[in-house]
Amino acid sequence: MYSSKLYKDYSKRYILIKQTKKKRKMKKVIAIFALAFVVMSCGSQSSTESVSDSTAVANDTTAVAVDTTAVSSDSTEVVK
Repeated sequence: MYSSKLYKDYSKRYILIKQTKKKRKMKKVIAIFALAFVVMSCGSQSSTESVSDSTAVANDTTAVAVDTTAVSSDSTEVVK
């Protein structure tokens, strides 16, 4: 049959190949999950923003009224 040295080499190679396949499969699974999360987070078109502007300043109700009784000047008057 097989010599013990050949069998050991074969078993080491088999384990190495098996581990490599597991790593590749795990990388694919992680990539698929990452892609799914990106699509879920960026794919939603619904908006949760408020319609009203929360940074708008309210009108000041205690403002002073403008004086409408201004004095008119007479341009024909001569000052000495």
